[in-house]
Amino acid sequence: PRNAKRTPVDIYDEDGSRHHCENGDLLGELFSNSPVYYRETPPEYNANGVRCGLAFNGERIVRCFGDYETALEKAEDIWSWDTNSAAALRQFLASKDRPQDASIAASEALFAEVDRKINLDTLLPQFLPSVCGGAPRVGAFLAGQPDSMLRSQTVLDAQGAVRVFVDLSTSSSTADQARIGRSAAILALVRVIQRLRPVELWVTTSGTARRAGQARCHTLFGLRVSAAPFDLQTASTALCNPRMRDFCYRGEMRLIGAKLGETTRLSWSDIPYAVKAGATDNDICIGPHRDNLKNSISPNHSPVDWVKREVELWLTRSGQSAALASLALAE
Repeated sequence: PRNAKRTPVDIYDEDGSRHHCENGDLLGELFSNSPVYYRETPPEYNANGVRCGLAFNGERIVRCFGDYETALEKAEDIWSWDTNSAAALRQFLASKDRPQDASIAASEALFAEVDRKINLDTLLPQFLPSVCGGAPRVGAFLAGQPDSMLRSQTVLDAQGAVRVFVDLSTSSSTADQARIGRSAAILALVRVIQRLRPVELWVTTSGTARRAGQARCHTLFGLRVSAAPFDLQTASTALCNPRMRDFCYRGEMRLIGAKLGETTRLSWSDIPYAVKAGATDNDICIGPHRDNLKNSISPNHSPVDWVKREVELWLTRSGQSAALASLALAE
């Protein structure tokens, strides 16, 4: 498949828009038996009248979501867009199932510190006084108090899984140590949220491609790593393997139908990452890391405070005012 010539086709996305792929619908074929695969181009306006699908006239967002395990099984076919990186492919294949122990250890330390700092137990189910419940408070009953029973209560709405979208894209000048620190902080955040709600983790890359004679196309290629129960080992590999970013990048090149070995490159997109991912207020989105952004995650930017802030922002967006107040009182 690395040297095969495929028949060009026109792919029709979910909204009926047409997208020309020189290499055929390879991703559609590779994910044909996958539990997760869909490709879409959002409408120009969402249900609330907010412009989302097109940043400018003629520019589109094209998303492709697939299953992580299926993608790894087909890794060589996806990677083979780039015919000049056989050595990098071999390195990725050798490391794709290997847990990133150093990042797990770093996230363990961060998770423990975050747990001490924000007291997550205040958001978990507790037995609190109530007028009705499953266990009596004998002293309160004898004293004639109305709340003489104990009832399991939580201030956190625990309906459904939380989707966490992580963009693995980074500046080319980003040092390996900064990438490791960023990944460890994200892994710690995912573990914090997983303690409160079921987590569905997605790893992605995103960018902007411009083909000759065509308008820009904003792209996102994402893989669902795990849903409940959360798999720490798999998550560490997906988030912290330095080659995973390159793998998803090649998936993006397949998404836009780049020819084998084509030198087309993806640049930074000026559309917010949450819009490209199609996220809701209940989701958590961690956009690409750029060295010139003040809020980028690195070992030099207090990752514990960053995790705490992301938890608070998520509670605010998802309307969890009682949980947010409970966290503030617990500090």
